Amino acid sequence: MNEKFWDMKKEKQDRIMNAAIGVFAAQGYAHASTDEIVKRAGISKGLLFHYFISKQGLYDFLYDYFSRFMRLELSGIAAREREGFFERCIAIETARMQAMKQYPFIQCFLTAADDEDAEVIGGSFGELRGQYHEFCESLYIGRESYSARFAEHYETWRNVERDVSQGAVRRNTINGELDTKAYFREVSGIYALLASRVTESAEFADTAGDEEPVKQ
Repeated sequence: MNEKFWDMKKEKQDRIMNAAIGVFAAQGYAHASTDEIVKRAGISKGLLFHYFISKQGLYDFLYDYFSRFMRLELSGIAAREREGFFERCIAIETARMQAMKQYPFIQCFLTAADDEDAEVIGGSFGELRGQYHEFCESLYIGRESYSARFAEHYETWRNVERDVSQGAVRRNTINGELDTKAYFREVSGIYALLASRVTESAEFADTAGDEEPVKQ
């Protein structure tokens, strides 16, 4: 990537990056058109390749930049304790919403990247994706003392979280654009309901364990 990219105005930088991740998220790497990217960004193709050399170079840069950006937004969550799994899901989605105020397609782009072939894209993409996945897991697992409390249910809850998030993305995407506010309302509402049910179940189990057996 040409470092002179950072010399242009921030508004133009963001316009180019938002255009690119929007196209990559919707069409995937293989089918993404650089013609569509420059059309959305309002720049020439020559200028795009002046800064990023190739489509592969552009994608590699975008994943590096946005995975780092999202990690900064989410960095305070992994260390949090004294909250349930689905409360953490709400905190994660709240932080993602903050990121999407500046970059509306960031979460869709990072999620879509999970389906890409690292060997096709090349560069440092595969390594960066592995690092980002590891970081994301730490958000849900938390510290060792925290994760031990729900280890038995972790995989089940993570599968529920994925189904809720992916389903909400599908339902709230219109003409290729995610309605971020509607998405957040849906997932936070479901996670809040699940959190209350998990708490009720835990309290019932604790109470039931204290009851004396009925004498025959």
